[in-house]
Parts: sequence; C-alpha cells; structure tokens
Amino acid sequence: MALTRALAVKPELVLMDEPFASFDPHIREQSQEAILSLLAAKAVTVLLVTHDLDEAIFMSSRILVLSGRPAHVKKMLTVPFLDRPNAIRKSKGFQDIRSELWELLSNPVPMHSTGPC
Repeated sequence: MALTRALAVKPELVLMDEPFASFDPHIREQSQEAILSLLAAKAVTVLLVTHDLDEAIFMSSRILVLSGRPAHVKKMLTVPFLDRPNAIRKSKGFQDIRSELWELLSNPVPMHSTGPC
C-alpha cells in the first residue's frame, strides 16, 4: 500500500528500507518479483537498503557494500542479471556475487584510531 502511494506522485527515486524483512521466504520472493515488475513498468529508480544478500543481488543492478561506522563505500558491485527469472538465484553467477559479498562483509575494514578514548 505504501509503495502504491509513493508511486502515485510519479517520483524519480523511491527509497525502500528493509521492505521485506517481516515476510516469510515464499512471500518475500513473490513480493520481490512483483515489485520488480511494477517498478520496471514505472521506470523509477529505487534505493534499497537490505541486509539480505540474496535480496540485494536479485533486486539490484548495483550493490554498494558499506563499512561500519563511520560508513564508507567498501565496494560497488555491478549485477549483470537484467532479466531476473526466479531461477537466477541458483545460477553460478548469482552464487559468485553472493560469495564476494559474503567475503566483503566477513572481513571488515579496521577503523582508524585517532588516539585513546
């Protein structure tokens, strides 16, 4: 419902912060596919914040991996899957990107100390 209201004013950008966090896995995947179809038809850019790696890969054309505080961009990944059938989640390319994201998130960049606290 909130997405419908947001799209009614024909925005250039829609911000989505953990939009599927409370959904069970089956409903989550169906909702992701439905929203991708809707947004493609509306030609709108979406900034999606998520902690779900699969969701980030499936719904994005670019992924920015942020560091801890103070946040900075550790890496930007381009997702090459323009046609996103649900089967893409099991592809080698999808799994390769997931592995790279997991590695980036598992090895945090150390924070620089400015002296004793």
